[in-house]
Amino acid sequence: MVIHDLTEDTSALTEKRPAPYLDRFFANVIDFLILGPVISLFCGGVTNDLRWTMFTKTSDNVFSLVLQCLFITFALFVLYESMFVFFNGATPGHRFLYMRVVDNKGQRPGFLAILFRSVFKFQAILLGCVPFVEVVLRSDRSMFYDRLAQTYLVSLRQTKYDEIHPEFRKIILRWTNTSIILFFLAVGAIFYKTVTASQPQNLASTVKTKCTESLAHYLKHYLSKSREAENLNCAKELVEKSFDSGNSKAEINYLTQLVITPNEDLKESYKAKYCATRSEKILCQDTANLNFDKMKPDDEDVLNLLVALNAALPKNDHAQIFALLDVLYTYLDWNKNLELYYLTSYVFLNEQSSRGPAAEKDLKVGWDARKARFLKRMSVKP
Repeated sequence: MVIHDLTEDTSALTEKRPAPYLDRFFANVIDFLILGPVISLFCGGVTNDLRWTMFTKTSDNVFSLVLQCLFITFALFVLYESMFVFFNGATPGHRFLYMRVVDNKGQRPGFLAILFRSVFKFQAILLGCVPFVEVVLRSDRSMFYDRLAQTYLVSLRQTKYDEIHPEFRKIILRWTNTSIILFFLAVGAIFYKTVTASQPQNLASTVKTKCTESLAHYLKHYLSKSREAENLNCAKELVEKSFDSGNSKAEINYLTQLVITPNEDLKESYKAKYCATRSEKILCQDTANLNFDKMKPDDEDVLNLLVALNAALPKNDHAQIFALLDVLYTYLDWNKNLELYYLTSYVFLNEQSSRGPAAEKDLKVGWDARKARFLKRMSVKP
């Protein structure tokens, strides 16, 4: 003998009795609890890359990584909704709360209608779930994606059709309108701030900064990512005043021009002029063959190492970055940027060293000694 569920009323399929808004809400919660871990599993690699990119401040790939994560979420959501509704008539959350998705005839919709419904439901989620508010404002409890796909989410419960209190409806409607107004005001404020942000900067740039230190001082602090704008301005000002190939400061001027010019051809030209009289300096040699552990750099060598460091950072050459920072550690005024690069490179190289027996040979940075120095330094705040 088959015992039927007395709470189900199959006649609701043809009557199209709308599903109550609270049932819809809890069904979505159940579906989220099922689908959330699956999305986390498939997006795990992308989110790890995204965290690494944000941590290392290499923002070139952030947009593409976000798009990848969004596409994976979209694909899994549409697959979850479409397959369950097509084969089962409802998602697990809907079925648990006695709801079904039907078409105009009270039958299971076609696959294209279900797919259409799933895509626009995901769009509603991207809009901050704001479109879901209309479920309590409309008497037929229909969502815009159901109306577009000509589908209905009906309830099989043998309960009276739910109604929302008129005063509560007014409160929700007022809250929704207020939220929309505040949203556009916030967008307008952000846009206004973005447009006018350059004005204080321009005003600040007109105020002359007193550059009382040496050119090497400003160049070193600029390269070590400390108060970059101020140090760059002073470096440019001093170069403009004193750049003369015949004076004793010609080499440092050429080095400064090499650093601050954005033109790659000019960079090569300034490097050639610098190396013409400084061939023994680090910048003019192959840094891959240098023994950093035997190096005792002077002030100009420090600048050379900083130039090499800034060339290695965009390439994410962590072995080179870590070796350079290990040498520069006692020659620089440490700051948060340098600490971040140092820590990031250590984490990366430490992971690499644990993956195979040939890691020491591959790293080429004297890993054991540098790791010991790093751990000793990090035990005391720089």
